[in-house]
Amino acid sequence: MGKTYVVMSTKGGSGKSTISIMALPIVFADTKGPVNVYSIDNHNIVDIKSEYLNMKSLRLSEAKNIIDEVEFFQMINDDGVNIIDSGGGKDTLELLELIGKTKMKGLTYIVPIMDDIEQTFNLKKTVLAIKKISPDADIHLCLNRCNGYTEEAVKEQFIGFFGSQKYGISAAFDDIDDHINNVFMLRSSPMFSIVKSISQTTLLDAYHQGNDLLENLDKLKREWAKKGKETFMINNTKVRIAHDVNTLCAEIVDNFKALREES
Repeated sequence: MGKTYVVMSTKGGSGKSTISIMALPIVFADTKGPVNVYSIDNHNIVDIKSEYLNMKSLRLSEAKNIIDEVEFFQMINDDGVNIIDSGGGKDTLELLELIGKTKMKGLTYIVPIMDDIEQTFNLKKTVLAIKKISPDADIHLCLNRCNGYTEEAVKEQFIGFFGSQKYGISAAFDDIDDHINNVFMLRSSPMFSIVKSISQTTLLDAYHQGNDLLENLDKLKREWAKKGKETFMINNTKVRIAHDVNTLCAEIVDNFKALREES
């Protein structure tokens, strides 16, 4: 049976689309089957292109057909991956209700959270809502836009999640620890915005395009130089982006390796 990952939070602005469209496809870049990404949101339509992902951006009113399509895909394809990017707030709860009515099995949930303390108030709500619909569900958390990966840095940044004796803040994680399989980290990087807003594509596309560029770099640099200084300098910027994209993708694969191994 194929794997399906549902990225959701009852709080908007937690980075669900960054994880769904940018990060998770990198984790499953070497999967043998297709990778399908469904963005279900009544307020935002995803308008980026991909040569490597099957992408659909839909309203919540269309979610029933998508849930049926995803379940069908799971049944007939052992190697493929589905990623569902859920809208925030009420959209998340309505999608969960629909999943419950469908009795869909084999879902893995990922709940993103950023360092805004207000988001920790919704974390428990999201996790308990998932467990109500899917008591046996695997739930992973993602600390989004981390400033660093050291334990000290992460705990200092996400004080609402880990708590703080200094400020008298209780750890939100203590209330949901028994329901969580893993906690992943995704660092803050301008590459997400550069790829999405300027290139209008996905990180997976940028990764493949960058690899093609780097593998043929010596030949390409000679061609750029023949076309003049301006062309050479413009394309050298693309080389720097390719290096940074590769570094970011390697970090994502390493940080989410537990998710890859369980698939």
